[in-house]
Amino acid sequence: MSDNAPLHYQIPPDVLNYEPRYIFGLTATDLLVAAMPSILLMSTVGIIPGLLAGVATLTLLKRFERFGNRSLPVYFVQRWLYNRSQHKVVLPLILPPETQSISFESWEGEELYEIQTEL
Repeated sequence: MSDNAPLHYQIPPDVLNYEPRYIFGLTATDLLVAAMPSILLMSTVGIIPGLLAGVATLTLLKRFERFGNRSLPVYFVQRWLYNRSQHKVVLPLILPPETQSISFESWEGEELYEIQTEL
């Protein structure tokens, strides 16, 4: 390589969005966000509410891969909403013309089920 040639480097993918993770896989920003309510409540109300606020904010921030990369409260709310709603799957039934039917038979030729068109 000559001295005038530009230097080329292969940058690893997603290196610009990389942020180091510390305790529980949280970034420094996440830890600061979790610490602020805890510190404020400890100084005003007491240690127990401050610790509970810290645990609550950590559960809101920490994402679990087991739960679809969601935090626990978000996962449980989405699961509750899913279980509340009705799930109805409708598939089109494609049949031959009116005079015909579809029959399902076993390997021995015994008829198991028959679908006929409705008039």
